[in-house]
Amino acid sequence: MALASDAVEAQLEVPDSPGHASDHVLVKLEETDPPRALAGVEESGVDGWLSLPVPEGKTPADFVAELNARPDVEVAELDPIVQLDPPVLSAGHFGSVTVNDPDFQLQWHLPAVQADQAWGASTGTGAVVAVVDTGISKGGEDLACHEFVSPYNAITDSSGAAAANDDHGHGTHVAGTVAQCTNNGVGVAGVAFGSRLMPVKVLNSGGAGVISDIAEGIEWARTHGADVINLSLGCHCEASIVDEAIEAAVADGVILVAASGNDDGNSVFYPARHPDVIAVGATDFRNVRAPYSNRGSHLELVAPGGDLDRDDNDDGNPDGVLQETFQNNVWDYYYIEGTSMATAHVSGAVALLLGAYPEVSPMVLRTALHTAALDLGPSGFDNSHGHGLVQVHDALLTDLERPVWTEGTLLVESYGETSLTFTWSAPTDNEAVTGYLLRRDGSEGLVVNDRTATVTGLSPGTRYVFEVLARDEAGNWSEPLSAAVRTAQAFTDTAGHTFYGDILWMSGSGVTRGCNPPAGDRFCPDDLVTRGQLAAFLVRAFGLTKSDHPGFVDVAKGSTFESEIGKLATGGITRGCNPPVNDRFCPDDPVSRAHAAAFLVRALGLTKNTHPGFVDVVDGSAFESDIGKLATAGITQGCNPPANDRFCPEGALTRGQLAALLHRALGTSLRD
Repeated sequence: MALASDAVEAQLEVPDSPGHASDHVLVKLEETDPPRALAGVEESGVDGWLSLPVPEGKTPADFVAELNARPDVEVAELDPIVQLDPPVLSAGHFGSVTVNDPDFQLQWHLPAVQADQAWGASTGTGAVVAVVDTGISKGGEDLACHEFVSPYNAITDSSGAAAANDDHGHGTHVAGTVAQCTNNGVGVAGVAFGSRLMPVKVLNSGGAGVISDIAEGIEWARTHGADVINLSLGCHCEASIVDEAIEAAVADGVILVAASGNDDGNSVFYPARHPDVIAVGATDFRNVRAPYSNRGSHLELVAPGGDLDRDDNDDGNPDGVLQETFQNNVWDYYYIEGTSMATAHVSGAVALLLGAYPEVSPMVLRTALHTAALDLGPSGFDNSHGHGLVQVHDALLTDLERPVWTEGTLLVESYGETSLTFTWSAPTDNEAVTGYLLRRDGSEGLVVNDRTATVTGLSPGTRYVFEVLARDEAGNWSEPLSAAVRTAQAFTDTAGHTFYGDILWMSGSGVTRGCNPPAGDRFCPDDLVTRGQLAAFLVRAFGLTKSDHPGFVDVAKGSTFESEIGKLATGGITRGCNPPVNDRFCPDDPVSRAHAAAFLVRALGLTKNTHPGFVDVVDGSAFESDIGKLATAGITQGCNPPANDRFCPEGALTRGQLAALLHRALGTSLRD
């Protein structure tokens, strides 16, 4: 799997290492309007990247330098060529017999990663593994159980099983280790045989291909449902186009696994050395680093790659990785060595973990693999073995189930000018939830033990994005609960007012814009609320947007609250002010406390009424039921504290009182 110049098809015109395409370069343009026209340009298959032919008489390097000097070019790069090593095969290979997976006993490498032990918990069912390689062929006898997912050929930009058929043999061998049909009485076994395979052909019949096709293969896998991307390929190169494809895949939760390379060198191949990719080295039967396996600080894990020069298990066969594939059109069961083979074991292990824990985050999954790995070499991480040899059964025994928000609500309990107090619902988890992290605008955040926290030091009237994450005893973090909120902007006429805190809530939550537009620096807390104003408050508080009501005869088209009144009527919160006709709304009439109860009960959908009643609310009166429901929900306590045995149903509602009612109503309705 090392970069080399032999066995490459002529059209690639491969020079000496490191090697790149000589007929085209890669370019990404700055955004212009209209877009810049370039002769002969072709889409690369990765968003924003183009393939541009090299003009006659220019070298690719000179053309790249010329393009990078242009103001309309964001970046131009060479297109490196990846070349697989010629396969190293055992002197003999094995035909099938008629017992169940007859050659599994020769696959020493599967028990080495605990695959057989892990099958009791998972076979990888539900996971899709994209093998970005030379394609996958089912020309043998032992892959018949698989229906491929979205096969694709990035070289020819064509889809379908025929397009992604393997004409080299490498990709088929790799795919077999990942997910060979198992318990079918034929041949050999695979690590995650319950998973599904996605063949993505990016290398030709000589095992070579340009890096831009690999980027396109990653992009195809990401956009067509891959959970894992196996990259048993690489080179000593770098490519921004691949970086972008990897970063997009990681953002979508895809896990990428790549080979470290077979140079016996001190640096890991690319893309394995990308920080978001699991870089895999190779071991032999003795759990010793294979002599060809690259080393380096980017190496993350090792897995069996084999050594065909040894027979340490004394079975009479070389200690390679055994799988079905073809060489020179001869199908059989071949021993092959390499970090390509090691990578396939790790991709299979990831699929097993995803089969058992489909919601596990990539970060948690990688940590589980690190923690469970068999430490080899010097204690702890080292450049020859990374975190150690993959032990997938032990990884499955760790707690990978992260907390889940069953009722995802991050609620502002109280608004201040420079502070916000949050509460949130309780997540569920198989282990105890031990803490929470509240972050502001992506900051490191505030660690708390309870489901409430106050954040201080904020700016008045400023919008922030907060998110909270839950952590369980095993260290698994939930997905974040997010909320975009704004601190309150105090009004000049509310300091010391009874309902000051409620008015701050009204300001912060965007329910009020003040009483003196356009300045909006006063709230007029003791002014009476009209029905038109109430419509505006309720529409903002409940986020009403739909309006298909024919209108009321006393609400003029284009008048101040005409839109809000229509939305309120469409939502069924008002029926009008003159029953039973109800063709009028009376927008300028003051709102009584009884009317406010009816509006809120309809807006909130309250149905429960267990309140004993108020002395001034007559049984069976027009709003008796609504007032009882409002009191049952804790939204009103009465009008004569501390006794609170009266409701004052005919009393006119002030703007301050409405702030208190809305604050209690929305807080109660959203809190779990």
